[in-house]
Amino acid sequence: MYSIQQLAKLANVTTRTLRYYDQLGLLHPTSYSKGGYRLYDQAALKRLQTILFYKEFNLSLEDIASLLKDEQHFKALLEKQQQLISAQQHQLALLQRNIQRTLQELKGEQIMTDNERFEGFKKALIEENEQQYGQEIRAKYGNEAIDNSNAKLMSKTEKQYEEMKQLEQRLFEQLKLGLQSGMQSNAAKEAAHLHKQWLIHSWKDYTPQMHQVLADMYVADERFTAYYDKHGEGMTQFLRDAIYAYIK
Repeated sequence: MYSIQQLAKLANVTTRTLRYYDQLGLLHPTSYSKGGYRLYDQAALKRLQTILFYKEFNLSLEDIASLLKDEQHFKALLEKQQQLISAQQHQLALLQRNIQRTLQELKGEQIMTDNERFEGFKKALIEENEQQYGQEIRAKYGNEAIDNSNAKLMSKTEKQYEEMKQLEQRLFEQLKLGLQSGMQSNAAKEAAHLHKQWLIHSWKDYTPQMHQVLADMYVADERFTAYYDKHGEGMTQFLRDAIYAYIK
């Protein structure tokens, strides 16, 4: 058994925090000593660990109170966070390598390749997408789906990331051909297929229904429309129609 002072020191929290958790019903003492001091057993330690994990993941104490009743949710959350942290570690390793190579080039010790110059910048892409489209896509697909998508993108190797960019370039090429030759052309079918392959690079689970919803969003949101139409007037609507025809 641990006293409140021992537990506070072990968990790197204050005794005031533990008393507050007691008041909120998050963590009650297991028992009391003869002198009336709080005592905590192993089960209480595990519960405190769970609470601190949830706080680390930026959940409110109100939400934590509800989630403490659901052990399966806790397990699923830890698994997802493990994936995200692993992806972030991979990203930081790439960025560190880019920094090292850049410093070596500045010192005249080596010359970087064009691909090496842009290693480790996927995080900036994700943050930009979140800033521009995050609210809409999270409302349509849910936080879990978007978090999984970001984690999958972050975990990609530079080779896989380059393949994804090349897919998008091929997509634009086929869309330009499709605009000229019509919806029944092979270019239109190939464009829809390439768009699906591009999505699979970042989506954890692909479904035709989600693909259609995204296509509709492209047309409805002027920011998406501007992104595609800058490559050809009417390209966004053409892509949407091609996706619907492809799925059908």
